[in-house]
Amino acid sequence: MKIIKLFFLVTVVFATLMMSVGETASAAKTSTTIKMNSKFAYGGKAYLTTSENHSKVNATYEAAYDSYVYVKLSLQRYSKGKWKNLGTKSGYTTNGFENKKNLNVTFNNISNVTKKSTRIKVKIYNGYNKTQLMQTAYSKKWIR
Repeated sequence: MKIIKLFFLVTVVFATLMMSVGETASAAKTSTTIKMNSKFAYGGKAYLTTSENHSKVNATYEAAYDSYVYVKLSLQRYSKGKWKNLGTKSGYTTNGFENKKNLNVTFNNISNVTKKSTRIKVKIYNGYNKTQLMQTAYSKKWIR
């Protein structure tokens, strides 16, 4: 019985150490699935992925299948009780039978020493009328 308890304790300690090392060893990467609302004729899911290094934040938006949209990606940081925009990038993206084009953007010179909650705000517009907002979504949050 003592051997089982000791084995269990060692396993828990090892697992805890491995998780804490894994959390701090690499830069933040997030992946967010965005379920399209009823304004999209074919519904489906879009995807937003983020990654970072010491001075840059990268984001990729992959449109839902059979859609053509104009997308604005705003990098935001939580400070003093509200979300503040650090920068916005935009472009067209499509995902269809014959072609697919993701929106890949990089936010440069973004400080990583503030240790504050960070996210990407996604505004999705009709690709044929970029004043027609169809949906707003947010990436998963991470600390930067």
